[in-house]
Amino acid sequence: MIAYSTSSSHLLGDTAWDALRGGLAGELLLPGDSGYAEARRTADERYDDARPRAVLRCAGEEDVREGLHFARVHRIPVHVRAGGHCFAGFSTGPGLVLDISPLSGTVVEGDRARCGAGTLTGPFADALDERRRVVPTGLCPTVGVAGLTLGGGMGTTGRCYGFALDSLVGARVVLASGRVVECDERRHPELFWALRGGGHAGLGVVTELGFRTYPELPVTDFLLGWPLGWRARVLTAWQAWGPRAPDVLSSMAGLTAGEPWECLSPAAVGGAWLGERRDLERHLAELVAAVGREPDTYTTVTHGQRGSLRFWGGTSRRRLPLVLRRHEFFDRPLPLSAARELIASLERGLAPGESRNCDFEALGGAYNRVPAPATAMVHRGHLFGMLSQFRPPPGGDTTGRGPTGAALDALHRRLRALASGNAYQNYAEADRPHWQRAYFGANYPRLAAARERYDPDHVLGYPFGRRT
Repeated sequence: MIAYSTSSSHLLGDTAWDALRGGLAGELLLPGDSGYAEARRTADERYDDARPRAVLRCAGEEDVREGLHFARVHRIPVHVRAGGHCFAGFSTGPGLVLDISPLSGTVVEGDRARCGAGTLTGPFADALDERRRVVPTGLCPTVGVAGLTLGGGMGTTGRCYGFALDSLVGARVVLASGRVVECDERRHPELFWALRGGGHAGLGVVTELGFRTYPELPVTDFLLGWPLGWRARVLTAWQAWGPRAPDVLSSMAGLTAGEPWECLSPAAVGGAWLGERRDLERHLAELVAAVGREPDTYTTVTHGQRGSLRFWGGTSRRRLPLVLRRHEFFDRPLPLSAARELIASLERGLAPGESRNCDFEALGGAYNRVPAPATAMVHRGHLFGMLSQFRPPPGGDTTGRGPTGAALDALHRRLRALASGNAYQNYAEADRPHWQRAYFGANYPRLAAARERYDPDHVLGYPFGRRT
């Protein structure tokens, strides 16, 4: 490892960066370098204005160690990036970006799988599909497996198998000190506990993950759509149906106002069934009866897990649109009056070209069978989650300070009295009030202690995990 002379980050000159570059196998990109403009961008267009001091595309674990050592000596914040989908923008910033996306690839052996921390969900699912195995992941093929897993990991197989982190059996981690450790239930068990749900809290840089896998079952994806005036009825019916369905049935309800959202109907219910297709029809008939009206659209498609991922997430979009987001977990159903008020809030002050959407995702099942203290993932008793996504009209304010952001904040202020007070850390908001309770609940003091143990100098530049 190269020895650097200590200096303040604002005094850092070309000589220091050249010394770092000389010890790397990967590529170091500074402002003005060819490729920097592309390398600094994350998957989220909201953070296109970020200007890191440098982007280090790590060719291997040794590059991660060199980058951390350099940042520690020169007191530069570190931002770790794999898929770059962090909603709160934590995968970029003013310091040194450690881009670990080159550390990709998956090996499947028996009922175990290992992948590099730069592996994306799509290629990971493809590798598993070749062996007819599955790990519960999310719905977007371009999301990084590491970030998804370390913050939870919810998707269409989650009610059957749990969060992605519940299938994690081990990880390889470069600590802020530069030391490389492997952790699991026996080796560094406290680090392993903290990574499962608190992996964004600046505990270290994960370079490899190991998973328990499951036999692949046939997947039948379904999508039903109703018209505008049926949104409250659809939500009310779904709340009594989705979270209490068999574990093999995962579902979401979506309500939209304004411009169509992802080509969905104004009121939509979609999800997946694992197993024989004929058994799904009876459950969908129960939902339709509870709504009280036949859907305008009714789609079912049976395929494998790889096909399901393509059905929901597509194959090509690597960048997220300019969207403002908030998330809440709920422990009890919204009454019909609250559902109607939610819809009124979606409509209130809606501008031409604006789109407002609320997605409700059923929990229960395997999500809730692991005790909350068993991992840093505290969210184990909720009924469902709600992700609000508001897209400003063309040319509108995307910072959250304009009319669209005000409407989003107003909706969540009204709902938080009915919500649990918890929210999903993979949908983190940089300005979330009382974030310690919201994201980590009673597990926060233990997580903060783990952070102090494994990164006492706060080399890794994350807002989560510090004792405040």
